Amino acid sequence: MPAETLATPIPDVARWQITTLRRSAKTPSQSRRAIRLWMVGADAVLLSNAMLVVCELVTNVVRHVPAGVQRDWVKVRLGLAGDFVRLEVIDPGTTDPEPQFTPLTPGSMQQTGRGLGLVAALAVRYGTHFTERGHRIVWADLEPAGVSDTAQDAAGRPAACRS
Repeated sequence: MPAETLATPIPDVARWQITTLRRSAKTPSQSRRAIRLWMVGADAVLLSNAMLVVCELVTNVVRHVPAGVQRDWVKVRLGLAGDFVRLEVIDPGTTDPEPQFTPLTPGSMQQTGRGLGLVAALAVRYGTHFTERGHRIVWADLEPAGVSDTAQDAAGRPAACRS
């Protein structure tokens, strides 16, 4: 499924949580902690998948979005609805091409590039768009029921993004 690149309507959610984090090597782990706090009592598989997705999206901001004056932030937003969870990562924006949610070819030896493929595999919908101010929002919707646990290790932790 290709990413939706047009602005999507704000989903009908029961509750939104948002935090702004300073960009650093610690930001991915801080984003996982925020998700864990916000999703207390959630299904373990859904929680694990949400932490993996947010970590991958935040890591992409830290690695690929140009830094600079007033560009040292990333926002994480979580929307909870009855039948899905919306994760959004908002960054200062970039002129780089749109994120590619295409997984690497099987057996690829590349060290990077798998994150958005994992997001695409775990999400029921995903996409990206720019705000009026030029900030980019990359989002993914996860469903509580029927979510695969293949992205976890034997201890139940996300198999990637453990920084």
